[in-house]
Amino acid sequence: MISNNTGLYETVRIKSWKVLQHYSEYRSRNASDEKKWSRSIFKGHKCSSWHLSTTLQRTLRNRFDIDLSEAWKWERRLSREFMRKAQGLIINPPRSTDYMEWLALMQHYGAPTRLLD
Repeated sequence: MISNNTGLYETVRIKSWKVLQHYSEYRSRNASDEKKWSRSIFKGHKCSSWHLSTTLQRTLRNRFDIDLSEAWKWERRLSREFMRKAQGLIINPPRSTDYMEWLALMQHYGAPTRLLD
């Protein structure tokens, strides 16, 4: 384990599922042997100098050479198309006004979104 400079989080390199399980669960002393989440886990890049970018940014910039100032237009087009095609295919879809829920669904199904994954 390596403590970071701020002291808020510990940086732990996870090299196996068993180690991940150890850090993501604990055994409560008062609730028999019940396992519960005890920590937040964040996925990071291999190199701290790499910049964070969304799948929408990477897709527009790298695949289509589209300026990111146009990202909102493309996100709107993609989300409308996704919502239209999802009708009848997704059980209990979000309301049309629950835009963040739709973005989460889009990301889950592999569509480029502004959500950082």
